[in-house]
Amino acid sequence: MGNNSTGESPWSGTLSHFSLHNRALSPEDIDSASNSPTLDYRFTERFMDQIPNLASLDAPLVLPQRFRTPDPKRFTRIETL
Repeated sequence: MGNNSTGESPWSGTLSHFSLHNRALSPEDIDSASNSPTLDYRFTERFMDQIPNLASLDAPLVLPQRFRTPDPKRFTRIETL
């Protein structure tokens, strides 16, 4: 997420929904109701400083009062891994 496979074209935009699954999904699997995610955050649903995990109520995402974007030089290109 956030870059292409070479690490040379950063993504920019607004992230409104994030889901993490415990396996790789095909395009057909993504829309299937039988593939429930491990983490499922919709950033439009917010309570104070937390975003609920729709897949599990035990794992809300806690937002810091001030968020700074990490330095992009800290990330390694995929091809070098």
